[in-house]
Amino acid sequence: MSGPVPAGPPPSRVRVTEIGDDDVEGVVGLWRASDLTRPWNDPYRDIADARAHPAATVLVARDGDVVVGSVLAGYEGHRGWLYDVAVDPGRRTTGLGYVDQETRVLGRTLDDPRRAG
Repeated sequence: MSGPVPAGPPPSRVRVTEIGDDDVEGVVGLWRASDLTRPWNDPYRDIADARAHPAATVLVARDGDVVVGSVLAGYEGHRGWLYDVAVDPGRRTTGLGYVDQETRVLGRTLDDPRRAG
């Protein structure tokens, strides 16, 4: 990882929720802009698989109606994993994708009681 590391969580106007049907295109676009997609991995299938699995999710950060960040998260029974952490290229170094010792990602702890599930 190169470049400056932000000092804290993102601005408060950014809202984080689990992905909804209306977010899929924005997340795939963000992954493409972030160079996270590969020809052998269908991003739509990756999202569908995460949404269908009880131990996985995709969190989406929005500024208004615009998708500005996302992370695919999974739990395999012993450890949690973060995959495809993406931040809009124009918002990098703002703290949006910040992960610290308490596992804050997209400005929210993964064990946040507001998390659906």
